[in-house]
Amino acid sequence: MKSVDPSSAAKLVLASLLLFPIPGCRKTETPPSLQKEEVNGLAQEDIPVLPVAAGQRWLYQVTIENPQDSRSGGQTQGKFERSRIYRGKIDPGNGRPSADCFEVSAAGAKTMREFVQLEAGEILLLGQAEVEPQGGQKPPIWFEHPIPFFRAGLSAGDSMPMTVLKKDKNLWRGTRVIGRETVTVPAGSFNVVRLQMFGVDGRVSLRKTYWFAPGKGIIREEKVREVDGKPVMIETDELISVEAGTGEF
Repeated sequence: MKSVDPSSAAKLVLASLLLFPIPGCRKTETPPSLQKEEVNGLAQEDIPVLPVAAGQRWLYQVTIENPQDSRSGGQTQGKFERSRIYRGKIDPGNGRPSADCFEVSAAGAKTMREFVQLEAGEILLLGQAEVEPQGGQKPPIWFEHPIPFFRAGLSAGDSMPMTVLKKDKNLWRGTRVIGRETVTVPAGSFNVVRLQMFGVDGRVSLRKTYWFAPGKGIIREEKVREVDGKPVMIETDELISVEAGTGEF
């Protein structure tokens, strides 16, 4: 198979699962009071959802697959490593208030900064920016409204509000919860919440599946990008290791 250039692979961006009821099966309803107690218990276990210190580093093994290479007409595949480092709260520019920042990089690819809002019980996506080769930062792309990524206490069937970007019905994101499970990656086995983020950018449909471990971070990630209903890129990230932060960067 043909190797993929990490610089193009890094631009990729993910998979829906529908749950169908079984005919003839009668569902036993759980009293609302017990449902609430169970959710409260999950929330308590999840908090803090992502405790971090500046310099903390997550390392991932990335596998890229291009089902239909536009140049060769065949399938291409490649592997490389990608790191995500927490830089602390920094000024994103353009008059925006300081925000929690993760710097994502891979050899031969552009370094990106992901700006988020980290709270004890939830994570919100705020925007992103490209880092210039000299170390400066280009003006950030800021979401009109924060996009919910994770909140404590999520369980199967939950969803988070759909976010319309730039007031355009053809540009939106939504997230739903598949359930809680155990996933094994090179870094080990983790208890995770499986999330699906999906959306549309005009002709391009985006589908992502995240395996997020409360208190630890993203353990596994699958991304699918489709144009006019045809997959043009599939990416899988699996956690290799986590290095503790020093509190300084």
